Amino acid sequence: MKRFVLWMSFGFVMMSAGVSAWGQEDISRYVRGLKDKHWENRLSAVRQLGLSRDPRAVAALQAALADKRKEVRLAVVDALSRQSGSTGVIPALGQALGDSELEVRLSALKALGSIGTASVLPHLMFAVQDKQEQVRQDAIAAMSRVSDPAVLESLSEVYRRSGDASVRFKTVGLLGSKGDASVLPVLQQALKDAEARVRWSAVSSLGTIGLPPAVPILLPALDDPDAFVAEVAARVLGSLRDNRAVPALIAVLKRSEIPVQAAAARALGEIGDRQALPALQELLEISSNKLKPSVQEAIYALVAKGMFRQEQERQALEDEARKRQETQATETARKVELLYQAGVKAYLSGNTRRAASFLEKALALDPNHQPSLQKLAQIKAEQSDEEAETNPAAVPVKNAPAKNSSSNPQ
Repeated sequence: MKRFVLWMSFGFVMMSAGVSAWGQEDISRYVRGLKDKHWENRLSAVRQLGLSRDPRAVAALQAALADKRKEVRLAVVDALSRQSGSTGVIPALGQALGDSELEVRLSALKALGSIGTASVLPHLMFAVQDKQEQVRQDAIAAMSRVSDPAVLESLSEVYRRSGDASVRFKTVGLLGSKGDASVLPVLQQALKDAEARVRWSAVSSLGTIGLPPAVPILLPALDDPDAFVAEVAARVLGSLRDNRAVPALIAVLKRSEIPVQAAAARALGEIGDRQALPALQELLEISSNKLKPSVQEAIYALVAKGMFRQEQERQALEDEARKRQETQATETARKVELLYQAGVKAYLSGNTRRAASFLEKALALDPNHQPSLQKLAQIKAEQSDEEAETNPAAVPVKNAPAKNSSSNPQ
């Protein structure tokens, strides 16, 4: 009986603390609190549900997004952000993007951005069409925090659909910072945008991506009616150092805007193609004092690069000749060694004439090959000894007495 009373007392305490007698969290009183007539009590219930780990809390919080008090709905968004790992949070936050209060929508965007997965993209795409510019801008900012490659397609779609130049400007910039070759068609389209700042952003993004296919896409931007866009295009083409841009950059030297001419001159200097030298020298003669330093710098850079390339070519030829010599020497050494080994083999088999032939061929390739010299000398010495043994008359006898034809024997 005493044990039963203790168990009931423990159960009462646990239930009072919001936990069932079986150790499972009891959120029912907080859910009921969401319907309290006093908004402060509803606010308190929302905050408690935000601390809960019960999966049922998300559904209850989503229902509370219909609360008539803005303070409660803001608390709901904050509570949902604390439940970011739970199922149903992203759709609930997406629902909050339709709230009538700007502050609630901005809070929901912040929460979705902090999640940063591809599953938030449809909701951010919805927010980009919001009537408030701040919401649209924050939606793009939230997209920037999504690391999934799927964001590229979403950003491309935003650019195609948006009538807000500010959104298009930011979208194009994000495509440059996150993009690859797949976004080049969208950036090419952006180069024809009605807004100069969007075209400028497209040029900069193409430079950030920095791929060779960007060069032909950028060339029309050199003729952009906005001088700043044309200037940036020249700078980017210079940084890409692609010779395909040289003719178009030479043509830009004839534009009237000095910053554009200066950017084109510096770009030609960076690329270093000597075909640009006559055009730069011609421009130098007629350029103003403001433009002259940039043209001179380009000419010096171009000449220096040309000399450097000549030195590189000379060095490359010398390296190639040295490699050929080394290869030839290696091949000669291999042949000499093979002939020497063949000579030794023939010698060991008793065919000294054949052995000598092999060794003489080896020495014809390398007159200083010591093993062949020594072995050939050995063979010739042995041949001389053999010849002396087989034909003694051919060998003069030392100290032999001379014959006297005038004397008669006694």
